[in-house]
Amino acid sequence: MAEAVFICTTVRGRWGQATRSGMRSHRVDTALVKENVRLEVVYERNPSIAGESVGLVVRLRHLGSVQAQLQLSERLQELEQARNSRQFQKNGERGSLISTLWSALSQEERFREEDTERQIEDLERQKAFNQPVDLLSFYVQLVGQFWYSSEVLDMRKMQYTNKLIAAQSQSSPPVGGGGSPTISSRNELSEPIAHFVDTDLHSDPASQSVKGHLPLVVVPQTLLFGELSLKPGEVRVFHFRSAALPQNLPPSYTLGDTFKILYQLQVGGIIHCQASIDSVMFSFPLNVCSYLNEEGCQYIHELGHDPVILPVGQVKERAHLQRRRSTQSTFTRHRSSIHSIMPSFQDRFNILENSKKHFKELLNSEREDCTDEQLVEKLLTFQFGENYTQEINDDSELSESFEEAQYREPRHLPISQHRNNSLVDDKVSQKPLLHSVMDNLRKEYLVNRNGENICTISLSKLFYGVNDEIDLTILIPQKSNYKVTGVSTALELLELVNPDYLVNQKSKKAQRYPVYEEHSICFEGCNDIPIKLLPSRSPTNIYPNQFRTNIFQLSWTLCFKFVIVEKTESDTLVEVYKDRNGALLQAKEQLQGEKFVFRVPLVVLGSSKQLGGW
Repeated sequence: MAEAVFICTTVRGRWGQATRSGMRSHRVDTALVKENVRLEVVYERNPSIAGESVGLVVRLRHLGSVQAQLQLSERLQELEQARNSRQFQKNGERGSLISTLWSALSQEERFREEDTERQIEDLERQKAFNQPVDLLSFYVQLVGQFWYSSEVLDMRKMQYTNKLIAAQSQSSPPVGGGGSPTISSRNELSEPIAHFVDTDLHSDPASQSVKGHLPLVVVPQTLLFGELSLKPGEVRVFHFRSAALPQNLPPSYTLGDTFKILYQLQVGGIIHCQASIDSVMFSFPLNVCSYLNEEGCQYIHELGHDPVILPVGQVKERAHLQRRRSTQSTFTRHRSSIHSIMPSFQDRFNILENSKKHFKELLNSEREDCTDEQLVEKLLTFQFGENYTQEINDDSELSESFEEAQYREPRHLPISQHRNNSLVDDKVSQKPLLHSVMDNLRKEYLVNRNGENICTISLSKLFYGVNDEIDLTILIPQKSNYKVTGVSTALELLELVNPDYLVNQKSKKAQRYPVYEEHSICFEGCNDIPIKLLPSRSPTNIYPNQFRTNIFQLSWTLCFKFVIVEKTESDTLVEVYKDRNGALLQAKEQLQGEKFVFRVPLVVLGSSKQLGGW
């Protein structure tokens, strides 16, 4: 039997992008508020899950230092004193005979003065970099929008909202679907106030352009601070947590050309400078994953209705941090910290000793009438009090250790505890529909052509996550009239539009967006072909899970393209010469084959893992 040969080549998807979060365990977005002030946003979860709150940390970091400011001030003072001294000496010698005779040397002195002036200007710029910065009225806001092409979707069937919202007006979605932060700045003080006042979308000309958009959810502007003076080297940290997002919120979707579902975190405020007052606003993309209940059901999301306006979020400031130089002895600082924790340690030691005594008393008093679980329950009640279970489950505030990679992983609340804090009128709201995504799950698909078996597709799982590797095997039957000579496997996103919302119901077809593709050839003698699909993954660009809305639905498919030829005794050879001693065979220059294309559905669900399981 001939030796089996297998050659595989891969083609990457078109949406692979580099991550901004590096090797961190949490996603971090950064932007420069000013040349010496950096804004950092650390997300508690990425992606955020519909039905849960959005938690994050906002850090404002001054990039200067006090030590550099002192050194620059001393150096600047020395140069200014030297310049003033030379100027005084020059004024005393003006008009004298010596000054006239040494005119050639005065030119060199002038060059030296010009160099000193340049040094002074450079030091003044560096000193300004290390000056304190005054910030006013910084806020956090969450906005979710549904973008669509009015050339495809009938705008008359969309229900524009009458709700008054405070959100930035845009005529087109962010470039790249919000994959990077966008910056907006204005020099007029009156512009940001007039820009963020309540507006009616009926009168907004941007909503009637080619790219229409409708709000889905809004968390109004939550004030971080009213006035803040950021000193050199100082870091101010603010914890923000929103109300629970609605469970029927659609996931983030930015890959399509016709529809986009974008969620943005907006951080803005006013910078008070000596010469002017500037307002800034930064938009960061927010990944949202669909809600999935215990029965494997998702909501059928309703788009085009009144937006969900949630209450303002909760903000808590941590004790401000400042980078310290090693000018003092670190031993003194460590010793003082030890003294500060000694009372707390002594209290805990006393509680532990009392708990031991109480446990011995329980053992002697209860004997065989009490089980081990009851003894533990009584001991916990004695040590922590009657309401210790309620204190454990209390998740109203962000953890104090929510800093870099040291904070706790958030707990998923039970489904019964999720609440929709929408302010939408209950009279017009309808109960959202649920549909199961776990129906008819299968791992094997039998593929036939004209009643004859071509192959069997065997998947490694019943369903996959958005960042899972997809392993499958193509099983080719030995007894078949056809021979497979080439296989192309593509992972695709299928976008199907509801014809009731189309402008022209006959012109729009299903849109397919390739994510990953793999080609396999030269597998002579192989009865099974293993395929591994490795989509490009990034913590900042997570693929959407499958979902359904009243306007369109998104699903995942595997597209297979086979090149098949009919089996003969020598399908690749042609007889050139034959006599009584034998026959001379030569390979064919061309093979007459057929292209056979078919698709297999794939169930892809959202991932609750940090960074989407990246």
